[in-house]
Amino acid sequence: MPRHSSVTAVLLASLWLAACATGPEVAVDPASDPREARQLLVATAAAGPVPVRWRGEPPLAEAELLAAVEQGVRGLAIETTASGTGERRFVFDFAAGREPLCGDPAEAGTSLRPSLVRAAFCDGSRAVAVAGADPEGDPQRLIWRLVGRLVPDDYPDTYGFGIFGNRVTFGLGAAFGL
Repeated sequence: MPRHSSVTAVLLASLWLAACATGPEVAVDPASDPREARQLLVATAAAGPVPVRWRGEPPLAEAELLAAVEQGVRGLAIETTASGTGERRFVFDFAAGREPLCGDPAEAGTSLRPSLVRAAFCDGSRAVAVAGADPEGDPQRLIWRLVGRLVPDDYPDTYGFGIFGNRVTFGLGAAFGL
């Protein structure tokens, strides 16, 4: 096989893998506080199942939607439920509506486009974190990505090593000089 063909094959394979790895772009509302949402989720999950609500027709069956929400939370095992009530909850809008997700009228001014699937982590009527994404592609991946942006993993803050009051994390770096 000529060298040119090998390079072309590697390039095409790389592009294909990159296309598969990307999902819908998830936008987070600027007024959101995902860090606080994560802290509230940790406390809520410790007390029992976390309620999940939705508007419109979800792209997954109820059990699959709940499982996707659970899998979307990284670094924390949670249990979700579609029944019961709870002040702290996930809310999804699959109907591309503009109504506040958590019930707070101040939330209606969100900067997210109306065509997006919106999701929020709510504390009562307050939307602690709001995110949105185009409803294209794999629905399970859409839910994972939305949940991951609402309540991102707080690994460095929670599990980093504390030395003299500072968190120390491990990483790998390199530098090149001439």
